[in-house]
Amino acid sequence: MLPIVEIRPQLRQALLEGNRQVIGAPTGSGKSTQVPKYLLDAKLNGKILVLEPRRLAARMLARRVSSELNEPVGLTVGYQTRFESEHTKETQILYMTEGILPRMLQSNPRLNGVGAVVLDEFHERSLDADLALGAIMQLQADRPDLQLLVMSATLETAALAEFLNPCQVLQAEGRLHPIEIEHAQPGGAREIWDQAALAVKRLVATGDSGDVLVFMPGAYEIRRTIEAVRKTKLGERVSLFPLYGDLGASQQDEALGGCELRKVIVATNIAETSLTIPGVRHVVDAGLARVNRYDPARGLNSLNLEPISRASAIQRTGRAGREGPGRCLRLYTRREFDNRPAMADPEIHRVDLSELLLYLASRSLDAAEFPWLSPPQAHALAEASRLLVQLEAVEDEELTVTGRALAKLPMHPRLARLLYEARDRECLQTAIEVAALLSERSIVTGGAQGMKTFFRNSQNAYGKGPESDLVCLLKALHLARERGFDRHACDQQSVHANTCRQVWRSAAQFAKVCERLKWRITDFAPFDELIKCLVTAFPDRLAARQDLSGSICRLAEEGRADLSKAASVRKAPLIVAAEYRVTSKPGAPTRAELGVVSEVREEWLRELDPGAFSVVDRMEWVRTQQLIEARRVTRWRGLVLSTAPGRRFNYEQAAAMLAERIISEELQLRGWNKDCKAWQERVRWLTEVRPEQGLPAYDDDDMRIVYAEFADGARRYTDIRDKPVLPYLKNVLSWDDQQFVEKMAPAELPLPGGRKLRISYRPGRGPTGRAKIQELYGLEETPQVAGGTPVQIEILGPNMRPVQVTEDLAGFWRDLYPEIKPALARRYPKHEWR
Repeated sequence: MLPIVEIRPQLRQALLEGNRQVIGAPTGSGKSTQVPKYLLDAKLNGKILVLEPRRLAARMLARRVSSELNEPVGLTVGYQTRFESEHTKETQILYMTEGILPRMLQSNPRLNGVGAVVLDEFHERSLDADLALGAIMQLQADRPDLQLLVMSATLETAALAEFLNPCQVLQAEGRLHPIEIEHAQPGGAREIWDQAALAVKRLVATGDSGDVLVFMPGAYEIRRTIEAVRKTKLGERVSLFPLYGDLGASQQDEALGGCELRKVIVATNIAETSLTIPGVRHVVDAGLARVNRYDPARGLNSLNLEPISRASAIQRTGRAGREGPGRCLRLYTRREFDNRPAMADPEIHRVDLSELLLYLASRSLDAAEFPWLSPPQAHALAEASRLLVQLEAVEDEELTVTGRALAKLPMHPRLARLLYEARDRECLQTAIEVAALLSERSIVTGGAQGMKTFFRNSQNAYGKGPESDLVCLLKALHLARERGFDRHACDQQSVHANTCRQVWRSAAQFAKVCERLKWRITDFAPFDELIKCLVTAFPDRLAARQDLSGSICRLAEEGRADLSKAASVRKAPLIVAAEYRVTSKPGAPTRAELGVVSEVREEWLRELDPGAFSVVDRMEWVRTQQLIEARRVTRWRGLVLSTAPGRRFNYEQAAAMLAERIISEELQLRGWNKDCKAWQERVRWLTEVRPEQGLPAYDDDDMRIVYAEFADGARRYTDIRDKPVLPYLKNVLSWDDQQFVEKMAPAELPLPGGRKLRISYRPGRGPTGRAKIQELYGLEETPQVAGGTPVQIEILGPNMRPVQVTEDLAGFWRDLYPEIKPALARRYPKHEWR
């Protein structure tokens, strides 16, 4: 009996008493298949939506539950994902990927006809799951009959229950079968796929029956692992199967189906949750996954390779114990496991939020007031809002006509803006293909070096049209489809066959959306029009080449970036980039790089937004020559397109610019000496003891005034380098204030023997001076400054070492001097001793 069965009576009662339940149940307990059936038996007021984090889980669970009901999938139980669906109007249990619900709410805000929403595997904390949780909570205020169930094997239920309060927590206990866990020893240096192959060999060598499930982070690692296992002598024949999201449904089904030989399934985290893979008794865990995070390279979200959390590791281990005693070999040490975070951070804290904000705005919802389990970070919201303004989707915090159109497209707002612009420019078909290219991982093999080789070999692809890396990529994409995505043929073109297939699937999905909106999909316009669309989608990636012989590019608002060495576009002075990658290496400055670029022409910008052009005269600092020049600058939306000699030199601005560089210590002045420092400290000290005088503190603002006057009339650093600073430092004060400083905080005081006692002033401390004993003869009382502040005197012996530090000179002569005088006189008989 499945462990989930024990909570069935409690669930039946909970449904009668409230509309929110949290169900905690271990891996393999049957919650994903049985709880929806329990809800069906409860005869709720409408169908049951079960949200799954992955397409494979939605499809396989629907098939499994249909099988248990002795029905084909699509009748009582169906499924719906981004690319496929199988359900009818009579379907009562609908398994669906999490991203479907937000779009469903747009067309059916009250979820009429729905009786329950189940959030399965909620511990993964996807953005769509968090959004669904808050949306259903809000909807329950209007629809108290709508049931909300949240399920997980590893989630901390107490915190969630407090957030959902009032709600009931139901817990199913116990794992079906024991699992032996073994961690790697420290010091392994082999590639992860080679480690996995050896682990598979060890498991097979035990003679224990059962299939092996190997977890790898992505398709590339899966292929390498299969190759490594194939080359390893296992001692028995096995069947090797890949399993990841980009595979077709038939290939995924093959991996999950029966087989005469022992199966070795190499999968991504697609196999981590929700579904039981028949026959698996052994797990090999690489401990890695590709995690969705905001990728500045494309201004979109991207998958990054990262270590998994402890919760994910536990989920993976659980795959081995669903049908009998199992074993899990982790390819990382126990210490590494213990040091990993307990749970993965919520997706809302690591991805771009512009699509979320656009969705909320389309439903008149405020992100600040929405019931978030984990509220989004302020800086992420601000960045997302800024992008929506740049895309002309939002103006004055309200959706524009453009914004309302973009909200209807289930994709990132950049890609939606691309398609929206292409609709009117009659290049929608090409724009759909470009959007699909940009929404998936790169089709080019070999990483950065592979991209460089690919574009070098494709430089003539764009013929007489504008230069564009996208032309090269589109040509390769079409060639892959013409050759049936044959792996060997695609390898010859240096592209991923499966990724190309996925791009075309995305393109087909985008086309269906456009057709549903009754947009005419045409491709009559030249490629120039497509690039104009790119400028509207990536306005912050428009760049001007500083020098066609180099790689440095100017961005808007004085930004800088390098043109990627892989880019085929080398002659265009103005470009737009679909990728913006920030890189850093130890000991080296952070670099920004532009990739997947296309040529832009200035007349296109005048067509797109003629009002965004501005021509201003300004002063520019030429670092290499250390001088200031007057320049006439032409901009478009903050990007400097060109500069020319200015008509008038503004000496006031030049002086202010030189002053800033002196304050930042970029420019060093030889005319700044110890007398300047001493005067500055005297005045600063007086501002503390005599604040009523209103003297300047010589802070940065005061020093800007000093240096601006000092640099008045200068154009170059050499004009001011050797110029004395002290007169300008004093001139900030009136003549009377200067005399006040000389009187109240004198630089030195006369001594009876004719020498001077030099006084040092430090803000926060009293004035100090130092002199030898003989120089102080005749000075009976401690000298004072500022109308009564004693000077602390450091009294030196003939060897210039301190004898006493005191503010009570009379006490020194009376008490200490008689005691030390005999010894000093014997040691230094040639000196005068009174």
